[in-house]
Amino acid sequence: MVARLRGLLSALLVAGMVFAARPASCEEPTVQTPEPPRIEVVFVLDTTGSMESLIGGAKQKIWSIANQIMLGKPSPRLRIGLVGYRDIGDEYVTKVFDLTDDLDGVFRNLMGFEAAGGGDGPEHVNKALHDGAKSMTWTNDKKTLKIMFLVGDAPPHVDYADGFDYKVTVLEAATSDIVVHTIRCGNDVETETYWKDIARRGEGTYTSIEQSGGMTAISTPMDDELAKLGRELDGTFVGVGSGGAKAARELKDSAEMAESAAPSAAADRAECKARAGMTASGDLIDDLSSGKVKLEQVKTEELPENMKPMSAEERQKYLDELHAKREEIKKKIADVGAKRDAFIKDKLKQSGGKGDSFDQIVMQTIFDLAKKKGITYGQAEETPGTEK
Repeated sequence: MVARLRGLLSALLVAGMVFAARPASCEEPTVQTPEPPRIEVVFVLDTTGSMESLIGGAKQKIWSIANQIMLGKPSPRLRIGLVGYRDIGDEYVTKVFDLTDDLDGVFRNLMGFEAAGGGDGPEHVNKALHDGAKSMTWTNDKKTLKIMFLVGDAPPHVDYADGFDYKVTVLEAATSDIVVHTIRCGNDVETETYWKDIARRGEGTYTSIEQSGGMTAISTPMDDELAKLGRELDGTFVGVGSGGAKAARELKDSAEMAESAAPSAAADRAECKARAGMTASGDLIDDLSSGKVKLEQVKTEELPENMKPMSAEERQKYLDELHAKREEIKKKIADVGAKRDAFIKDKLKQSGGKGDSFDQIVMQTIFDLAKKKGITYGQAEETPGTEK
């Protein structure tokens, strides 16, 4: 009897060991990672000469804005588009850059905007709004938060018979769940009248700010370290295909542009990219992690030069080590960034900031609307100067 029990226990033990040795995929079904929420923002910016200060401030703050948006719970996927506008007879009427999650690309496009032209009153706001609503690849669903910000200091031309009419455009935008918000720069009364009407028809809000935009870049003792870590993060990029080398050069250019804009911009960029991923097209590590490609599917001629002579095992080891290095850098950025964020909050508290600068109003508007899509922000508070 004892011998039988021992035999039974031994059999159960062996069976248990075999079961425990099975891959996790055999024990339980794979859990699908939920799709992150999406936020899409298009800035429709007056780029005439009188907007020079605001555009300059926006160049410094675009990374900060993106960074704060991605702090939502759950963290959203962010795409940004740009429409620069002037008037007929200027260098261009509109300059359009489609929605993209390549935030380095957004930054480079914004850096390319120079304030010039204008000086004769109304601008072609009607065409700009049309391009913002119709020329972008907006996501076609009701789950995505879709926002358009019209920012300028001059009213629209209403005397052009070219078929562009903001009343029609913003109504159609609203039916596509695109909310239109207006931010007037300066104190032009006629602009205020039109901006309020556009916001009302676009189911958004109207806000008025000072001509310069009121943005202040706060320097911190952590900026230089974060900029350095940002460059190290860029160094983990592994480009493949014809666009790989181009993307690597663009990463370098973006880092240099951010550092030239302001120390705080380079620091914001590092924090933002640590949260968002490389977002540069053709990064092999991101593509492998997401399951977009398999390493054995990548042709040797598409790999960077240093990887071509490697064996399959060496390539995998190299990428694993680079991925581990990337994660280590991202952790350092998060640690230093937390200290920087605390420093900035303390400085803002000391200064008694009113929350009525361009960047603060943009972020607060997004925070408020994001609640309806199930995205929450702990720092959201009511922003002064905003009207329905």
